[in-house]
Amino acid sequence: MVLVLPGTERAVAVAIADSIRRAVAAKPIRAGEVDLSVTISIGVAVMEPLFKEPAHLLKAADMAVYAAKHGGRNCVKVFSLKSLPQIPKINAA
Repeated sequence: MVLVLPGTERAVAVAIADSIRRAVAAKPIRAGEVDLSVTISIGVAVMEPLFKEPAHLLKAADMAVYAAKHGGRNCVKVFSLKSLPQIPKINAA
C-alpha cells in the first residue's frame, strides 16, 4: 500500500505512519476461534532533490520498509540519503 501525503513535513509523515502502525497492532484479527495479532512495518520517504521521478521516491520508501522489517518489525523507518552505502569515487588518471 502507498500513502501519498503532498506537502507533508517528514516529522508529520512519521507521526501519521506510527499512528497507523499502532492502530493496526491494537486490533487483533479474528480467525475462527482465534485472535491473531497483526503488526506492520512502514517505510517513509520524503521527496529529495536526488529523485528525478516518482519511481525514485517509491524505491526509497521500499528501501525504508525493508530496513523496518530487518530492524525488528512493527516499526517505522525513514529513508535517508545518509543511510545509503557510499560508492567509492574512481579517480581518472
